[in-house]
Amino acid sequence: YLSALAEMHLNDSVNRLLHRYDVATEQLYDRVIENFDGGENTVTDEELRAFFLSDDCRRITWVFRSYDNVLGIGEEQNERLLGLAEAELKNAIVYSDVKAAVVKYCSPSLSNDEIENGIYISRFSGLDASQRKMIDVAFSLGNMDVSDRIATPDGVYILVGLRKHGVDSDYFESHREMLYDLCLESRLFAEIEELRDEMLADILY
Repeated sequence: YLSALAEMHLNDSVNRLLHRYDVATEQLYDRVIENFDGGENTVTDEELRAFFLSDDCRRITWVFRSYDNVLGIGEEQNERLLGLAEAELKNAIVYSDVKAAVVKYCSPSLSNDEIENGIYISRFSGLDASQRKMIDVAFSLGNMDVSDRIATPDGVYILVGLRKHGVDSDYFESHREMLYDLCLESRLFAEIEELRDEMLADILY
């Protein structure tokens, strides 16, 4: 057994970890199929409204400066624009001030809808370290609070917390499909986190 592993440049611990990964993948697939019925409609209107109002759903916006900008304008100019964005966001009094800063400094730009209405995320919108950091920061922000800079593999974010639209608002009705998908995503990633924790608890090194 050990000789065979050595020929594959593995050891017993790594081999068992890979096996647990395969088991977790299979169990996750089975759980997703069982709980989400292969993509069938599984969120009622009442559940969607409850999710939207819950602490698991958050409205934010951001200024994002991609590292690609450095190639075009240089690191010093990109840093200067980040500083200006921070200052304008922190001095913003109303959302129109925030939107103006987003339009001016976000690169690449957000969509017109995202600029106008902000961005909704769920508490379980991502699992890698940079996504988790952003989500944790986003859910710690109050209305119009501005985050410190968040460096990610793709660039630098400055987040702004926003008050959610009302559940009876035109926004909720016109964005129902997007919010439905976000609710399903939240459930799915919550399942993944639960299963990941179960798998990690069973791994012996």
